[in-house]
Amino acid sequence: MEETQVETETQEEQPNTDHVDFGSPEAQEKFDRVYGDMKRYKGDLQRYESNLNTVAQQNAALLDKLDKLERSTADSEVSTTVAGLRKQETEALEAGEFEKAVSLRDQITDLKVKSNTTPPAPKPEPAPQADDGDQRALNAFLDERNQDGTLKRPWVELFSPGC
Repeated sequence: MEETQVETETQEEQPNTDHVDFGSPEAQEKFDRVYGDMKRYKGDLQRYESNLNTVAQQNAALLDKLDKLERSTADSEVSTTVAGLRKQETEALEAGEFEKAVSLRDQITDLKVKSNTTPPAPKPEPAPQADDGDQRALNAFLDERNQDGTLKRPWVELFSPGC
């Protein structure tokens, strides 16, 4: 008997959070609409973030392919240039122009060294940020409070980083 009395006292102490009486059906409808919109926006945001991550991964793969293509194009250009310089070197040696042949050999060596060195990796670009003025305006809008100190838009807490 005592156990059931303790259980009922404990249940009475906890407020019922399943339903809130807004006093009028219009207020309830408005709350339901706004709350539903916020839940939908949160779901949309999660889908957008997922899509954004997918696009970022696809872009990274495309950048890798583009880098490989650029390297192969550069390598073929170097090969063509080296072949032309070797032909000129051979002609210079046949003509007895040894200084010109040595100069051409140096150019060939320089081209090969430059083509084999990898350029420094580009620094990743930071993610685009909202304009400071826009961010401040948004934060001010979200942080507005009533005269009693409560949030004017309590549903924005759903999107706070702690959720």
